[in-house]
Amino acid sequence: MSADGWLRWTLAAAMIAVVCYHLARLAGARVRERPIHRDVELGHAGMGVVMTAMLVGSLSVSLSRGLALVFVVSMLWFASRSIRKYVLAGPRGFVRLLGPAVGCAAMVYMLAALAGVGRSSAMAGTSMAAMHKMSMPGMSAPGHSSPLAMLASPVMAGALVLATVALAAWTVSRRPLRAELGRDSAASALGIGCGLAVNVTTIYMLVAI
Repeated sequence: MSADGWLRWTLAAAMIAVVCYHLARLAGARVRERPIHRDVELGHAGMGVVMTAMLVGSLSVSLSRGLALVFVVSMLWFASRSIRKYVLAGPRGFVRLLGPAVGCAAMVYMLAALAGVGRSSAMAGTSMAAMHKMSMPGMSAPGHSSPLAMLASPVMAGALVLATVALAAWTVSRRPLRAELGRDSAASALGIGCGLAVNVTTIYMLVAI
């Protein structure tokens, strides 16, 4: 297996761990009645599942388009929630909701790129491995100007990479509240680690596409 193959499988394993983490948080919240953002947990879990499929599996063109539309709706939902949070409470908690919005935007870009590859190569499905073999900047095909294909541009990818790097830097630099560093310090560290894993995987996939 090539070095790139090992990297993709390693990142896929990390995404599976992220999915398990967020599903466990959802289940634990029901048992312990802890206040969590269920939409955020579901959003991260959904992103992890789809990124795993893109890294090691294949998605049909129609499924890529359908998922892209789902993430468009999710992106608008989280963006509206983050704006509302900022208006009502200021910067506190704003980035926590803005992060999923950026993640969903990255998912829309990657799924749009997959749909573009499928159209241009007449493939039933494609994967990250197949995309590496195609030297197609932005993964958009000449002559195909569908809305999804137009989203997959190098400028959009660059903006999403910068936004994801900024989120990763915020995750590393922020200081959790003292309450988070008490008995739940291990859980907080695990959450930060999962967030960074998602950021790193997103950046890798955006650059690879």
